[in-house]
Amino acid sequence: MKCLWKYIIKIKAEILCWGLRSSKTTDEIYRIQHPSSHKRTGNAGIHIILNGEVVLNAIYGEKFCEKSPYNIEKIKNKFWLSKNNTPVCKISIIEAPRWYANHTTKGILMCDVLLQEGVDTLISGLWNNCCYFKNGTECKFCILGYEKGIEWKNINDVIDTVNAALKENPNYYIHLTGGNTFTPDNGIKYYEKYVRAIRKESNISISLEVSPPANMKYLDNIISAGADGFSINIEIWDETKRKEICPGKSQIKRELYFKAWERGVELLGKFRISSIMIVGLDTPKNIEEAIKQMVRIGVKPVLIPFRPFRKSILSSLPSTNPVELLKLSAIAGAELKKAGAKEKEFVGCEHCGACTIEKEFMNL
Repeated sequence: MKCLWKYIIKIKAEILCWGLRSSKTTDEIYRIQHPSSHKRTGNAGIHIILNGEVVLNAIYGEKFCEKSPYNIEKIKNKFWLSKNNTPVCKISIIEAPRWYANHTTKGILMCDVLLQEGVDTLISGLWNNCCYFKNGTECKFCILGYEKGIEWKNINDVIDTVNAALKENPNYYIHLTGGNTFTPDNGIKYYEKYVRAIRKESNISISLEVSPPANMKYLDNIISAGADGFSINIEIWDETKRKEICPGKSQIKRELYFKAWERGVELLGKFRISSIMIVGLDTPKNIEEAIKQMVRIGVKPVLIPFRPFRKSILSSLPSTNPVELLKLSAIAGAELKKAGAKEKEFVGCEHCGACTIEKEFMNL
């Protein structure tokens, strides 16, 4: 059983790095799962379950994906993951929820307001006008500012969609994202009205993707409003590399990340705060150091492989080697397990785990 689990983790790691190449079957699945053209930051992939238990969000439709050895085939009415045209793993397709086809009271298609990732996570980019794209200092791996324009989604549309989604699946989590702003709160205070409105309607677990504010009062305020967790993503650990790859965001000093992580852990408890590290853009040694420092203070490290999205500045770089992702994720899983982390502590994207593998290693 342990050997099978490792085999499935390896497949997941390879697809996270390489994506799925197009085929008639895969195209059809994508259209069914994505009736809207709305994306968040390129992660609107194909949602599947490997071997009946491992949830995977596979990147699809990018140029680098066409070099992938993986695609989906339908054999005798069963879906299979194929590698180099050989079936390697039986899969099930996560169906698009019924509420996708509904409209809000203002007439907006609900899948244009929220998306489902994995089986139980709602996600929404509330706006995409990241301040760094406005002055040419955007993070070089990011495509948020190039996506379909989002000018602050209407709060009533968000509430209508959350309510419809919860009626269909009361076990959803919700994760809200957006760009940074040139203000001391780095955009946090703009989330607050959404958090208060959602919390007034339901007890759904709410997590937010934010940058550290200049003053921790902004974190305190939005936690009081009802936020349950945060993704406070540093992405690159080495300071020199971070300045090169994230010329705007690197102006937020690493010390402020530690301050925000520690404040979040103090108020919400361990492992309700997470931080993404991008494997492939920093050295394994640096990422391992980041993993250990984060876990030590109760922050969940999240290891995402670099993918060269066609609209990003780094589109000419190769995808991350899955062997590197596997090794570092194994370290993260072991550190989390040693620290006593439990899945029930994770919120939002970290609870879903469709885009990462450290949770699988934690449970190995």
